[in-house]
Amino acid sequence: MDARDDLLSEDPSALFERADKARKRTHAMLDAIQQAAPTPACLGSQMFLCRAIDVVEAINCFLAGAMTEAGLEAWAERTEMAEEIEYAEDHREAVAEALFQLAHPELNGAITTQRALSIRRGLLK
Repeated sequence: MDARDDLLSEDPSALFERADKARKRTHAMLDAIQQAAPTPACLGSQMFLCRAIDVVEAINCFLAGAMTEAGLEAWAERTEMAEEIEYAEDHREAVAEALFQLAHPELNGAITTQRALSIRRGLLK
């Protein structure tokens, strides 16, 4: 069993705890971006990195009941749209696709437990 299998079979309370930490980290990133307003130029070269595990942890938060479908959608949309957030090189395409799937349920379908699990599996490949 590798680390990915461990994550898929992890105790829900541990998933909740890790997901909550990831959610707080991502919200802190987004808050820092917003507080740097009034213009994007104020940020200079400050960029934030969104890793596959960050999206996995947000999905875990949803699966553990700590985030609603609307909350996960809003998180994904804000993360996807923020110009100051780059995607980690090792999973750039997978992160971009996962965020698109989560941020646009009107195009991709509702975020159900099954869809969330499928998107999470795609990120853990």
